[in-house]
Amino acid sequence: MRKLRSVSGRQNHKRKVEGPDVSRRILSLRQTEIQINELLQRNNVRDAYQICRAMLEDVSNDRSRKAESTTELTKWKMDEIKLANQITRNGLIACADAAFSTTIMNSKGLTKQRGNEQAMQRCRKTKNVGMDALNLLFHLQPYKAAPYSTVLRGFRASASVLDAATSFRLLQRLLTGNGTSNPDIRNSHQNCYILTEQDFNMALNVCVTTGEMELAHKVIGLQKRISTAPPLTAVTYSILIKGYGRLKNGVMIDEIIRRAVSNEIVPDIIMFNSIIDAYIRCDMMEQAKFVFQSMTSSSSSSFEQLYGETNAPRSTLRSTCQPDAQTYNTLLKGLALKGDAKKSLDLAQQMKDLDMWNDVSMNTLVNALVRAHEFQLAEDMLRDQANGMSVASNINGQSNRRNVEAYTELIDGYAKNGELGKALQVLQNMKNAGIEPNEITYTCVIGALAKEGKISQAQKLLQYAEASSEVDLSAVTYNAFITGLLDIPTEIIIQQESVYDARVDFALALLERMVSIDVRPDIGTVTMLIEAIGRSRQHGIDMAKAICLKFESDGTVPRGNECIGTAMVRACGMCNDAQGAQQAFAKIRRKDTIALNAFLDVCCKYGEMKLGFHTFTTLVRKMKGGLAIKSLEHISPDVVTFSVLICAIGRVDHAQSGSQMKKLYDEMRDTWGIAPDKVLVDIIICAMTSGGAMGQEDVDIALLRRVFHDARGLNWDSGELESRKTLVRDVVIGRVSEVWKDDSRLFKDNDELFEKKGWNKVDSGFRLWGGSHDKKQDTSRAHDKCLKFRGAVDEFLNSRGWNEVDSGFRII
Repeated sequence: MRKLRSVSGRQNHKRKVEGPDVSRRILSLRQTEIQINELLQRNNVRDAYQICRAMLEDVSNDRSRKAESTTELTKWKMDEIKLANQITRNGLIACADAAFSTTIMNSKGLTKQRGNEQAMQRCRKTKNVGMDALNLLFHLQPYKAAPYSTVLRGFRASASVLDAATSFRLLQRLLTGNGTSNPDIRNSHQNCYILTEQDFNMALNVCVTTGEMELAHKVIGLQKRISTAPPLTAVTYSILIKGYGRLKNGVMIDEIIRRAVSNEIVPDIIMFNSIIDAYIRCDMMEQAKFVFQSMTSSSSSSFEQLYGETNAPRSTLRSTCQPDAQTYNTLLKGLALKGDAKKSLDLAQQMKDLDMWNDVSMNTLVNALVRAHEFQLAEDMLRDQANGMSVASNINGQSNRRNVEAYTELIDGYAKNGELGKALQVLQNMKNAGIEPNEITYTCVIGALAKEGKISQAQKLLQYAEASSEVDLSAVTYNAFITGLLDIPTEIIIQQESVYDARVDFALALLERMVSIDVRPDIGTVTMLIEAIGRSRQHGIDMAKAICLKFESDGTVPRGNECIGTAMVRACGMCNDAQGAQQAFAKIRRKDTIALNAFLDVCCKYGEMKLGFHTFTTLVRKMKGGLAIKSLEHISPDVVTFSVLICAIGRVDHAQSGSQMKKLYDEMRDTWGIAPDKVLVDIIICAMTSGGAMGQEDVDIALLRRVFHDARGLNWDSGELESRKTLVRDVVIGRVSEVWKDDSRLFKDNDELFEKKGWNKVDSGFRLWGGSHDKKQDTSRAHDKCLKFRGAVDEFLNSRGWNEVDSGFRII
């Protein structure tokens, strides 16, 4: 009895001691709750979330100790855990609601604006904080649910930042009630009453905008299966048609229209306009005209002749709406894309007769005339339009901003056609007509002036635009100026280094100007300057690294961006900094094919073949049974990737180089299904005809056979492919006559042209087996042809930018 009393006494003493301690901890929890609310009031969602997450970890630890403990927890401790759990849940809900509301508010209109990638990225980060909080709520014991309103807010926030996958997952929860709770609605399946047709269309539009058409069909599947969901309408099918139009998938457009007809959907004007626009995007102008005619036909709609079934209700196939101005403008846009000036003018006259002519119509028509190089006609139309509007502008007392897009289109057309003087005259006419140029107008003219070397004029026009209160310049205008400055042929850069260095100095001065007037440089600005510094002999790679570090540190550009990282890899390669190129490549967060090709080029240029092939194996392929197969997580290579590697192997004058080249070429064709281009064909031919150790083995002949077989599918000019075959015969046959005797099918099976020309006969001009009787003369003739061809190859590679002094593609 004494022992029991002793235990009981100890328990009573423990409660007396534990009570004040728990009270203090409860008071601390209340203070934490106040701190979370204060942070949310200051819109500091991230810090509030971190506090909630730390509390959740403490609660989880307490629950773990409870599960492991053999003794029962006291009432004080249970109350503490319960209170901490409740405060954590309420805090997570508040964080999620605040993050989602902020995202929805800040993302409005961002998807329709230009140059807002950074603003959208900030909205996505805020949304992700809310989703982190929401995911914790889905797993928080004992609730494992979040309020329905919070999930709905999360769905709309995800849709506003074009997160299709998250939007779909939350839509599923909202429809099924899984993970959602609402005290006002006892049956969770009744929650779907809150979802409107607008919500479903929002989810569908996000999938379409991001190209996730499979998810789009899943959204429609949910909408059809849930009985309480709103029915499919013409708007639903219009969104789907718009998506397949962007993907240029005419087959699926036809299929969606047939499904709409079979489901007795009556097309409205929005659906008709979507169909016409989608067909135009798919370059299916005849189908677009057919749909347009079905709208204007007074008899039974011809729409049914193409999409209707014999047993389909006739009433659902008749068009109940007439074309509007947008319909005509959409069709006019299609004619403009075709550059059909005559039909565009005919349709424009028809629109004027129907009183459907507007500013959009004029802009579209001018675009058609510019594409057809009818510059003078476009200029005359704009002049007539300006004369007709001058009186109205004077009466209203406002500057006329109509048709600014049309003038800009004409200015850009003149500039690209090399008629800069006329472009400047149109700009002057534009101002005389009282039409204020916009940023795009100034960008076109400034870029054209810089490209033509008229730097001072471009600078004056830029200063005028900066001083104008009507124009809000962005990095786009400065990027056009910098692009024009640095657009100098490689030959001039090599011959006149001082000229290029001066241009780079001017570009750097423009960067300083941008920063001084609060124009935020973008990824394009930094990328161009880094590559320009790399090409310049006056500026070192340290300056490029300093620029990159500065703008990454202040958040102007994101860290680890693939475009900037690729530019840095190239710049390091041009400045003989192989280690810097390796470091720049390692910092790229999402490495892509272009970045990989740039890094491989640097590796091959500086003889780091082992590093290059290791990188290729790690990022592109994995080995299985000695064969290269696609890796689950890989960068998809292209023909340039394999061209770099094959070119590097071809430089090594070794008898086994041909075997290694063939293995890479076979992997390119068989594993990746990549076809060669002309450059790769010429790289292999040059390697085999260089007079070294290659071109004498059976494997070399097999490689040439396959290359020439694949080369037949390329778009060669007349005689190009035949001249390459002739070169291979002249150079290689005399060296490996016995090999060719055993394998005369190299050209015979691939091209009957050699039989028709008589080139496969012994009395041919270059003697098929063994060369001519005068070996010295035969060798000299083959050598001359080889030099001539390799010079042509070098010129072709130079046109691709691969034969620059800084490139790893130098063949000769």
